[in-house]
Amino acid sequence: MNILIVDDDDDLAEIIESYIKGIFHPGVVVHIASSGYDAIEILKTSKIDLCICDHNMPNGNGGSVLKYIINENQKTKFVLCSTVLPAELPNLYPLQNIFDSIQKPDIYSGIERVYVSFDKHV
Repeated sequence: MNILIVDDDDDLAEIIESYIKGIFHPGVVVHIASSGYDAIEILKTSKIDLCICDHNMPNGNGGSVLKYIINENQKTKFVLCSTVLPAELPNLYPLQNIFDSIQKPDIYSGIERVYVSFDKHV
């Protein structure tokens, strides 16, 4: 399984990576991008099963990442991990394309919820 973490806060991305590696199945591969543009480059070259993405970043926000996933018909499940809720920006984050959302700063329980939901879908 390949998971992409997209956040311009390197420390937070590392915390999320560490937590994911602790609760997801062994053998999970974690990719990290610090901008929407970098995330799209990874999505172009790697099969990503789950994308956990911040909204507000330089060089492409979370909406641009989701738009790429939708336009390319990728099966990547998208999780918005931000202080912004998808319902607040429905044009960027159509609810039918959102697997889940994690409200910062409550990242740990959000990742646990995503894990349980994701595990049921695979």
